[in-house]
Amino acid sequence: MTTTLRLTVKQDPTGPHVYMLPEAWASLLGYPLAELLAMDGKEWMEAFVHPDDLEASLVESARLQEPGTVTVNFVARYATIHGWIPIS
Repeated sequence: MTTTLRLTVKQDPTGPHVYMLPEAWASLLGYPLAELLAMDGKEWMEAFVHPDDLEASLVESARLQEPGTVTVNFVARYATIHGWIPIS
């Protein structure tokens, strides 16, 4: 069985703050949404992206700041309350 969730993260382009994070992230990771939204984008990634995937994730995040840019087939592991899971 495959489950599909809409997992988007939007950051303020003029600053580091995450301003839109669907409840799906909180459900998947197992942390309260308010806790996730209290972090800035880099802090959020450092807390939840696997250390081996962090550099590539930061590069991809910076690339996505360019208008019209999309990501296809990018996978990173994220920390949940139960351990690491791959998310693409």
